[in-house]
Amino acid sequence: MIRTLLLIGAGSFIGGVARYLLSRGIHLWAGSSLPWGTLAVNVIGCLILGVLYGVFERGAIMDQDMRLALTVGLLAAYLGHLIVKTI
Repeated sequence: MIRTLLLIGAGSFIGGVARYLLSRGIHLWAGSSLPWGTLAVNVIGCLILGVLYGVFERGAIMDQDMRLALTVGLLAAYLGHLIVKTI
């Protein structure tokens, strides 16, 4: 249980930082008032989440803890900011 929580926490940290850096980098590169960084982050995140779930359904590629770290941790933090911004 502790291992699972630590993996989810580590994934959340990485996902949140990755979202900020990518979104900010695209925003600075594009130089537009439109939120291109947010759009890119959300599209990439949804694509990765769909691919991961498809791979997970095909077979036992990795253990349950790593699946949770990638989906609940990393990708939820990466994509969860979208939910917070819309509230």
